[in-house]
Amino acid sequence: MSTEFINDQWRLPNAWNGSESNVNKQSNYSMDFDGSSYIDLGTTTDYDNGDLSASIWVYASSSRTSTVYAFSNSGSPTIAGFDIAVKTNNNVRVSRNTRTKESGSGWISIGFIDDAWQHLAFTYNEATNTIKLFLNGVLKDISTGTTSSNIASKKLTIGSYIGTISLFEGKLDGATIFNYTLSDGGVSVGQTATGDIAALYGSSSTGIGNPMTLKPVAYYQLGDKSAFNGANYLVPNSSLKDYVFDFNGSSSSQRVSFTTPSDFNGVNLNNFNCTMSIWGKFSAINQFDALIAFGVYDLEIAPVTNTAVGIWVNDAILTGFSYTPTMNVWNHYVLTKSGNTYSLYVDGNSIGSGSDPDNAVVGSTSYLASNGSNNYFNGELSNAQIFNTALPATGSNSVETLYNNGSPLTSMTGFTSLVSWYKLDASDTYDGSNWTIEDHAGSNDGTSSGMTQANLVQSNLSFTSGYSPYALDFDGANDYVSASGITNLNGLNTMSFSLWVKAASGAQADSYSTILTIADSTTNQGQIIFSQNNTSNNFNFYVRTSAGYGTPATTGTGFLNGNWRHVVGTYDGTNLKLYLDSAQVSNVSRTGNLITATGELYIAKSYSGLFNFFNGSISNLSIWNTALTSAQVSEIYSEGIPQNLNNHSAVSSLVSWWQLGSNSSFNSSLNQWTCIDEKGTNTGESSQTFNEDAIVDGVGSYANGVSSGMSDNIVGSAPFSDANSLSYNMDVLDRSTDVPN
Repeated sequence: MSTEFINDQWRLPNAWNGSESNVNKQSNYSMDFDGSSYIDLGTTTDYDNGDLSASIWVYASSSRTSTVYAFSNSGSPTIAGFDIAVKTNNNVRVSRNTRTKESGSGWISIGFIDDAWQHLAFTYNEATNTIKLFLNGVLKDISTGTTSSNIASKKLTIGSYIGTISLFEGKLDGATIFNYTLSDGGVSVGQTATGDIAALYGSSSTGIGNPMTLKPVAYYQLGDKSAFNGANYLVPNSSLKDYVFDFNGSSSSQRVSFTTPSDFNGVNLNNFNCTMSIWGKFSAINQFDALIAFGVYDLEIAPVTNTAVGIWVNDAILTGFSYTPTMNVWNHYVLTKSGNTYSLYVDGNSIGSGSDPDNAVVGSTSYLASNGSNNYFNGELSNAQIFNTALPATGSNSVETLYNNGSPLTSMTGFTSLVSWYKLDASDTYDGSNWTIEDHAGSNDGTSSGMTQANLVQSNLSFTSGYSPYALDFDGANDYVSASGITNLNGLNTMSFSLWVKAASGAQADSYSTILTIADSTTNQGQIIFSQNNTSNNFNFYVRTSAGYGTPATTGTGFLNGNWRHVVGTYDGTNLKLYLDSAQVSNVSRTGNLITATGELYIAKSYSGLFNFFNGSISNLSIWNTALTSAQVSEIYSEGIPQNLNNHSAVSSLVSWWQLGSNSSFNSSLNQWTCIDEKGTNTGESSQTFNEDAIVDGVGSYANGVSSGMSDNIVGSAPFSDANSLSYNMDVLDRSTDVPN
């Protein structure tokens, strides 16, 4: 983690710690618990059934006087859940439902040490009812037996058992939950684990492992990412479900078409080697419904019966091997072709091989979720990859590497024969009619047919980190943010704005609320206005030209419901358009150039009192000097998860961008927030009416925590990382670009 500002202080990792730098480590800060505080992550039933793994870094204080619980999902002492705990005599217990790592009363001596960072992890395998306990990457105990399952709602906490029971004393970091059994290399008790457990533990040179490479369902970085709201810390879940595409089968004729890569286009089947790789989850299975296909019937991974998947070559089944998938379960399918020998792998395992000399020529168009004819895949697909070599089964850059223990790779470094890579995720764009499916290995993008925006869905196949986890909340009475000098739109006939907004639910005190305006301070004329009509419960977008304001672009009704919505307004000199959650909802004829204005920007209030203060939360507001296309709007929306706009395809047209909450600082003596302009130089400042608790959870996040009884508990110490600094009485503006030569 490099230098970062989190709402009330700079966090500056030690750049040289004796022999190594902490700057690029996964974690450099932790949270210190004094025996009277904990983090409440809410109640959940998500982690009560099936396979499970959990881990946390623990620095238990030797001065503690009671048993301490580092991580717990137990509803009460009599309700099953999971927990990780340490007794005063340093015996350890981990549990899953009512199965514990037992020795006598359920506690075991494993060599745990006080006043030092220790990594505790456990895995649970439901099929064998086996719990394994690991300390610092070493397998310490195995327990088998029956478990009881209880799906009553459980309170998930860090630093306590439930609420105020058995509060932790010491430091904690990196609490992580997985909904599967982490691999350990099959080691025996007393041996150092390999596989996932080793990757999670990390090393002194690289720091703790990055759990995100192992797709956790929840990941709490604690010290590095937590923001203080004046009373307690907001603790974001840094692991969010990523997106995949859901295809509805033959009833909807949904598929993706792309030009067959030149290595195979028009080439005789006998004359090339290749590998096809794709992740699939069947909702229903019917013969011919291909996951991926070259040409029409030419070369496919597809069902060979109504129950089993295999390989088709020139509309003929390679017999003798196939795989019967379980419905609604993700599998990784790989076809390799070496000469005339074709092999099928599922989840890294060889299913079989067959030979088929065939002189057919591959067609010019290839497909995902179809065989190119009237047969269509029914289920979810992700990460389709094509190679111009036959990958080996094992070893470096192999089929085994692609499977990656059940998690799609996020980097294809080393795969020199990669021709095309369709991630099938939120990086793809929808223009209102079709999806453009990006080729991340080349320029051979695919195009959808029969598909809508609803085909992109969240899935537990892989998880991603949110970019901007916080927002600012406005009280509707006198809170606002202002910036001056936004003159980049003067005289233009093109512009756009983008923001996330969550209007407070229920009736508002005023008929209208201004969410955004750019105005002229001398004439009190608004250059652009985005407002909320609280009577008709809709949003309105105006621009002022020499002809006046004209008719606004207006959304439908029903927005005062406390839910986040993404809104984009564009003006192209001919039309005003409004997009809601990336779908165009309004188009109004409008002409002329924008008026010249002094560029006074206000967020959550009017420039002249014409409209009243906004009541609700706003995040990631941006201004652009061009009319964004529908695809560019979709790119910003990214299915409701804010992204780094410096990576946006239209970044050259980005004028200003305020995250609002993230990368913002609070001045307690002025009761004022400072919000950095991430693109321009127009820093925003709030009215001096805010409190620090105006920082709230942001867009697209879930399973976030709030501490209880904590303040100034971030410390510059973490596993494998010490002597990291924290600033005092410094705000986000104290960073300068003026440095010594």
